[in-house]
Amino acid sequence: MGSERCAARTVSPPLHLVVVDELAFYLSAPDKKLRVEFAELLRDLVARGRAAGVIVLAATQKPGADVVPSALRDLFGFRLALRCNTPQASDTILGQRWASTGFDASTVPGGQRGLGFLLAEEERPERIKTFHLSDEQIGAIVERAAAQRSDDWLASGPRAEGESA
Repeated sequence: MGSERCAARTVSPPLHLVVVDELAFYLSAPDKKLRVEFAELLRDLVARGRAAGVIVLAATQKPGADVVPSALRDLFGFRLALRCNTPQASDTILGQRWASTGFDASTVPGGQRGLGFLLAEEERPERIKTFHLSDEQIGAIVERAAAQRSDDWLASGPRAEGESA
């Protein structure tokens, strides 16, 4: 008999996902005071957030040390390097010297969307292939999930505030 894994819908404390798309935009702002404040606040959130159920996902097309301070970058436990232009850019994401040992995201062919290297919790990087979904496919998934949750909510009936299932 196979084992099953389930993730409870209710987690205490609840998990919160903070997504920062194009991190370089915020860390390259013209106002140095705002740039430094943002970097310090984000660093604190990444450093202490996990314990409080806050997961930070940050993405950038320009991962250089001149854009993303290593004091921030080094706090991320999971790093995904998709196709990069240079071995140096790959090393900036994954960590020094991985490209020279064969884990070089600059070798990923341009047409191979979703192919890259994942470094998880200080282990060796793994070559992975993720799914590439079109905007239309993502929209269909979101609509289906929302409809399912709506159906479940309607079937269970409205509850008084504070009443649990």
